[in-house]
Amino acid sequence: MTGAAGGSNATRETVPPPANGSHAAGRLERIWIKRAKLGPMDPRPTARLVAGEGIAGNADRGGRRQVTVIQAERWADALAELAGDGRGPDDVDPSERRANLMVSGVALAEARGRVLRIGGCRLLIRGETRPCERMERARAGLKAALGPDWRGGVYGEVIEGGDIAAGDPVALEAPGDAADPASRRDDPAVAAPAGPAPRQDEGPRAALAGSAEATGGALETAGAAAAVPRGPAPA
Repeated sequence: MTGAAGGSNATRETVPPPANGSHAAGRLERIWIKRAKLGPMDPRPTARLVAGEGIAGNADRGGRRQVTVIQAERWADALAELAGDGRGPDDVDPSERRANLMVSGVALAEARGRVLRIGGCRLLIRGETRPCERMERARAGLKAALGPDWRGGVYGEVIEGGDIAAGDPVALEAPGDAADPASRRDDPAVAAPAGPAPRQDEGPRAALAGSAEATGGALETAGAAAAVPRGPAPA
């Protein structure tokens, strides 16, 4: 891949078609790990995703923003928008975006709530990663160029971990396949299982039992009231 994936002219291998209802097959192009907060982004050929945490060895772990991902095509769009404006270099390494992963061949725009499958791992996309002022340190105008079309990438949570490597197949799963229990806790259909249906002959019995309880309760109350000695009548 040229330009967007770091200037490599190597021939890309064919990515097999995705399985499990996935579509829009792509490829994992680059991996970076942030060794410390605000620290440099170290390139890696492989990484390990840990469910509920993020990338092993990365400074940002836990929460909803465990892994950040950018799309190679959208990065190229941003650089093309800046090309020739005389404010800086036309070729900026994608590590300057400070994302953990760069993928190609999948459309990340408006993918909130979808699952991104990377090799044998799954990442639940939680939202858009908006570019910050640090982009201007890398290249004047880069922050604005990354603003539209989710060019700044996405962030998400690891829901199935494992090892990943540059060149792994990548795909967005079909909508509705997220299977995120946390997103369904307020769904009345899954909040509590329905109990067994009553037997047909239980209705009259239940009514009689309820009537008996009500009658017994009334008699008990009346008896208790009669047992209490009456005080003198008011003058």
